[in-house]
Amino acid sequence: MHTLRLLARLILLALLAFAAPGAPASASPGETPPAATATLRIGGTGTLQGLVRMLFVAFRLRHPDVTLDQPRSLGSSGGIGAMLAGALDIAASSRALTQAERQAGADAILLGTTPFVFVTSHPTARASLTDADIVAIFTRQRTVWPDGMPIRLILRPEQDSDTAYLLDHFPGLGPGLDAVRRQQTIPIALTDQDNLDQAELRPGSFAGTSLVTVLSEHRRLTVLPLDGIDPSLDAMEHGAYTLTRPVYFVRGHTMPPATGAFLAFVASPDGARVLRRAGVSPAAAPP
Repeated sequence: MHTLRLLARLILLALLAFAAPGAPASASPGETPPAATATLRIGGTGTLQGLVRMLFVAFRLRHPDVTLDQPRSLGSSGGIGAMLAGALDIAASSRALTQAERQAGADAILLGTTPFVFVTSHPTARASLTDADIVAIFTRQRTVWPDGMPIRLILRPEQDSDTAYLLDHFPGLGPGLDAVRRQQTIPIALTDQDNLDQAELRPGSFAGTSLVTVLSEHRRLTVLPLDGIDPSLDAMEHGAYTLTRPVYFVRGHTMPPATGAFLAFVASPDGARVLRRAGVSPAAAPP
């Protein structure tokens, strides 16, 4: 009898403990998990891969249980398409949305602007370039640095946004660049990371890129002055350096809690400090 009473008491205590106030409740099927246990899926342009990691490291100091799933470079269009298909929470983009993307439900958040720059692995090639020099290098009318080192040009694909940017901002470049492509002797970097990998490895390299990619990935490259102006944030913000590119995060109309928390952090003063360290001048209005 004593044994039965003891057993009944143990069962009662177990039931009371199970029903005690404050015990964590299990999530209902289909319930969105809290931000503290979520995974952020962010991908898109390779231009912003390093920036995404920098922002997430700072964000995770406040949300240590959130994890990041960052696929390799998908390109701006690929990232936006993946976000619209539900495969990503946020797409990183180096271009504005198309009308079709907006109609499909994409919403772009302007993070800020970053200088478009020219880089080299050649440490003595610090002399300032002019617009005419840029055109001459890309069209192979100029093929050596002042000290005689060959200039090893690296191109991006014909349909890449960096190529479109060059053609828009350097009049007369198009025909000569087309002729260089037809020679098929110049390497073409398919992604932003491939572009800078080749620029680091090839002696005397020359490539176009964005300052945010160079700084956020800690690349061992020399950023070249243009018309005597260093492409710094200060020079860009004061209008002295005029080659600039906007950068965006793209979201859908509905967001998981972790996505909203991350975007709120990006718009905060702490987020703005990360953007500046990475070479992005934050947008005047918070996203």
